Amino acid sequence: MNRLVRGIQVVWFWFGKSLTFFTFGLSCLVATLAGFPLVRLLVHPGWRFRRVLRWFIRATFWLMMTWLRALGLIRVKVLHPERLKGIKGMVVVASHPMLIDVTLLFALVRQGNCIVRGDMWTHPIAGGVVSRLFIPQFREFESMVQSAKASLDEGDNLIIFPEGTRTVRGQTGVAKRGAAQLAVRTGHDILPIRIRVDDSTGFAKHDSYFGVPRTGRYPYYREVLE
Repeated sequence: MNRLVRGIQVVWFWFGKSLTFFTFGLSCLVATLAGFPLVRLLVHPGWRFRRVLRWFIRATFWLMMTWLRALGLIRVKVLHPERLKGIKGMVVVASHPMLIDVTLLFALVRQGNCIVRGDMWTHPIAGGVVSRLFIPQFREFESMVQSAKASLDEGDNLIIFPEGTRTVRGQTGVAKRGAAQLAVRTGHDILPIRIRVDDSTGFAKHDSYFGVPRTGRYPYYREVLE
């Protein structure tokens, strides 16, 4: 009986995860081909256009998080959410245990921006969204600082993972200096968020896509620090 229940749980988890990623990819494609060009025609000037797009991205990620919760794949708890109320121009630094950390942080933080690795710029699905909104990692550091400062000065919140990549399960990640350098050089404050997942199997670094946590869902905690 236990094997049968576990088998059903695994199949449901694979189905739910695949359906979520398919829906997200489809929404990015529709936004790039139809939504964004329409908004660009109707909304001016450029800074207002970017704000509308950031609102759209946050709404999309919030729906993705809600979908994951509705399917029973994750359980999300936010500690001290009041510390996020009305934040503007903050360098939001976070730990990075899982693949979907970006999704869940953008659903949480208003007017989010981030520095994105170069290969995402040419991604066939997400590239159209990424190239319009985010800061490319392949630029010279000084150029990234200037882009980050302009975004922060407009009131955006810059999300950064100081480790630069996901933490390998069971290991302690090493923070790089980039986030601190950006905060110092742009003159904007840091807001730390500690992300903890009791079992990140299937979404941790080097994990197989088909990995399933023991309980069949991810217990996901985000603590907003001072």
